[in-house]
Amino acid sequence: MSDHVFIITGGGTGAKVAESFIHLCATGRGPKNVHILMVDTDASNGNVMRTRKTADAYNEMQQYDWNVKTTASSSSWNPLASSEDVEAGLFGTDITLYRLTEPLDTVISGGLNTASTTDDKTRQVLELLYDESEREATCEDGFRARPNLGCLHLSEHLNNVLVHNENAKNFLSALANAATGSSTNVPVMVTASVFGGTGASLIPVVRECVERALDRTQGTMVNKEGLQWNAIKILPHYQPRERKASVDPDRFLLDTASALQFYSKVYRTSDAMYDGVYVIGSDNPGRNQVEAHLGSTAQSNPAYFEEFMAGLAMLDAIGQPSGSEQTQVRVFVPDGNQAQLQWQHLPYANTGVLREQFAYLLHLAAFHLRQGGQEDFSKGLDRMIASMSPGHLKQLGWYSSVIDRWANNHFPQYQQAGKRDRPALVQDGAGAGEWTFGAKRTEVAEYFARLLLWAETTLKGGEVDLLANTKSDYSAIHQAMANVGENDVDVDQEESDTAMVRTLRAALAAMARLHHNDVRLEVDVDVFQLIDSDGCIPLGITTPEVHQALRLNRRNGIPDEYTRTQVA
Repeated sequence: MSDHVFIITGGGTGAKVAESFIHLCATGRGPKNVHILMVDTDASNGNVMRTRKTADAYNEMQQYDWNVKTTASSSSWNPLASSEDVEAGLFGTDITLYRLTEPLDTVISGGLNTASTTDDKTRQVLELLYDESEREATCEDGFRARPNLGCLHLSEHLNNVLVHNENAKNFLSALANAATGSSTNVPVMVTASVFGGTGASLIPVVRECVERALDRTQGTMVNKEGLQWNAIKILPHYQPRERKASVDPDRFLLDTASALQFYSKVYRTSDAMYDGVYVIGSDNPGRNQVEAHLGSTAQSNPAYFEEFMAGLAMLDAIGQPSGSEQTQVRVFVPDGNQAQLQWQHLPYANTGVLREQFAYLLHLAAFHLRQGGQEDFSKGLDRMIASMSPGHLKQLGWYSSVIDRWANNHFPQYQQAGKRDRPALVQDGAGAGEWTFGAKRTEVAEYFARLLLWAETTLKGGEVDLLANTKSDYSAIHQAMANVGENDVDVDQEESDTAMVRTLRAALAAMARLHHNDVRLEVDVDVFQLIDSDGCIPLGITTPEVHQALRLNRRNGIPDEYTRTQVA
């Protein structure tokens, strides 16, 4: 498998697929390097902006080593009483995002009518094929579910901007280097909706445009035959509550059928054919109702399960061996006898590992952000540290194991302080420096909040049962952290850590102990379940608590990005 994977997204739905894939990478299931080119002529599209911010938040987390791994031979504890590894590696993928959101230079000055002012025959053809609103559309905020308009312009637009836009050129350079330097095929995946405007217009033209741009910017020696192209087509899976201008939910299925019929003709020519095609949709798009908004920042639809499925399709495409005889078109059809989709029904090679890694990540997020009650051990980690007295902090086992010796070895200010003053110094997020609990506190809170807000609409719903709101008792994790040792967190004693990151890694190690029934713990393991008996991931946190945590970290506007168009 190639170390580099390339993703090209079209429009708001394509951006939301990239958002889901970023969270998949956070679980440790992603490839080594991911390059994402986001194509949209609406630079302020709310879903595009949200995905960019999610990638930024992910990259803040990714700079640290989140791996927790132990075996009987190398660790001070052995929860399995065997030589089996316990591993929870998060944020292992390097993600680079390239935004290609320049407005359409071909129509920005006045729409199609500009082409008919001097040519009467052109005017007659345009009047036959396009209504007045389409002829006058300048498309600053996309094609508004009109792929007939988009296909006319997007190819010419891409041929221009791919060779002149700096973000696009950097993406092409990375693609050329990967194709030339790899002994295996390099996956390139295109994902977009086929019922919208920009995305539906992108799918049939982007491969030819990219390959032409590679020749123009990188030279003709690029190994284009080493690129393995896959299309992940998203069918209707949500529904605007009412018709608004050109957005007509009653036309979604008709527009989809027309687009697929056109694609079937395009794919008959070998030059334009994708090596693999994934088709993802819903037989009940009405279960996801949104308020219709015509582009710009207002178009910020919630994340949905089908986009998560598209992320799994990407992992499947990445896992295909070079030159494999894979079925060219793959359609996921769940068992109709199942009332709800659960983890074991997902089209993934090892759903048990996927579920477990997601459980570690989601619980770490919830444990950090949880507000809890008055008791220290009912609070989340962030709130407990902020409210705890230095003397109490010093009594906690993980403080002496993963903070005290590390800080004493690396930071003179801590080393020179008296033992009574050291806990308060570690709690200080301002004067003591970038190694304290306060350092990266806001960035950690932002990514974890974005993850939980995404999961709220993606991993559960009327027909999806991957997440539960049962009250996991996080006091068990607090108690388990008392027995976590230095070797369980970071043998190398990384100076680049912060106290917050080290403590979260200790929490991850404690979760691994609880999940694998560490018999040394004087804790009733049943009070904390990483995965409940029904296979769901139970999170002991509410959405209002997530909102409160964001307010405490001065990130007040984030929830609106996930609920702006949501219908209660």
